[in-house]
Amino acid sequence: MSTRSLAVSTIVTLALAMAGLPVFAQTTPPAKKEAPAAKKMDTNKDGKVSKEERKKAQEKWEANFKAADKNKDGALTKDELKDSKAFPRVAQNFNAIDTNKDGKVSLEEVRAWQAANRAEQKKQK
Repeated sequence: MSTRSLAVSTIVTLALAMAGLPVFAQTTPPAKKEAPAAKKMDTNKDGKVSKEERKKAQEKWEANFKAADKNKDGALTKDELKDSKAFPRVAQNFNAIDTNKDGKVSLEEVRAWQAANRAEQKKQK
């Protein structure tokens, strides 16, 4: 696995895992629940996300990104995002992700934004 693939896999996995897990104070601990994104990635339903399952999820995410890229320039515009509806968080945070302000977001910009969000969340813990 190349360094790029490993980095993308890690970013995609963490981004999907961070999709939102509310924590509620309870007197008895609840049964461990899988994150919705992890549940989708766990294709064999063994309660774990293997490297292979993670890789397949990453490949699917990248394929969806490329499919949404109608003009095949390697980036998504607001219109392409709106038409695809596959990347709601990217669409909602478009201006923050588009760091070079060229009116489109590349895979690299999305990955950098996700990494920055993870770093910020770690600081807040």
